[in-house]
Amino acid sequence: MTPIPQPPELPSDLPPQVVAYIRILEATIAELTAQVTGLTTRVAELEARLNQNSTNSSKPPSSDAPHTKPAPPKPSSGKRRGGQPGHPKAERTLLPPDEIRTLKPATCRGCAHPLTGDDSNPAVHQVHEVPVVTPHVTEYRCHRLRCPHCGTTTVAAVPAEAATGYGPRAQAVAALLTGSCRLGKRGTSQLFADLFGLPLSPAMVCKLQHRTAEALKPVAEEA
Repeated sequence: MTPIPQPPELPSDLPPQVVAYIRILEATIAELTAQVTGLTTRVAELEARLNQNSTNSSKPPSSDAPHTKPAPPKPSSGKRRGGQPGHPKAERTLLPPDEIRTLKPATCRGCAHPLTGDDSNPAVHQVHEVPVVTPHVTEYRCHRLRCPHCGTTTVAAVPAEAATGYGPRAQAVAALLTGSCRLGKRGTSQLFADLFGLPLSPAMVCKLQHRTAEALKPVAEEA
């Protein structure tokens, strides 16, 4: 900010205290001017946001104020609702069946005459179901043996990959739920209990997260 010039009627040899006071006033004015500029910009942004509605932004119509005029209806395209002729048909992907049940009509639907024979190309209707999940538990029985020479007792050590009490698939699922799916630790713990029948505390979910992060650290550093 340009310093305020001294009034011509004042002598040029002002006392140092007066000059210092003038400098303080100049700095205060500059600071207040910057604040006013920032607040003016902020007010303009807020006013622009207040003027937004479903007709000029991506906001849903339910967020509009009562006085907002509804958007004009779009002109009709002349097409019927639903899929248009020639559009690619969306079909569910058929999977290799685990069980096949053959169904044959017993009688004719027109005259009720008994029917026999086989269809060389029967219609296929599949029912997809989630498999029943039961925990797979590996139990380590660590023997404690005493040395016949010195009498020292030695216990077999649990493998490092089994130290947490949960296998790599359980760790990967926990990391997927808390990472990509953004599920909380308590939600992940509840899902493990409900779907897999596995007791998994929120603290253990956090521990598995850290183990996964450490395992993926070299990959992240190379990326």
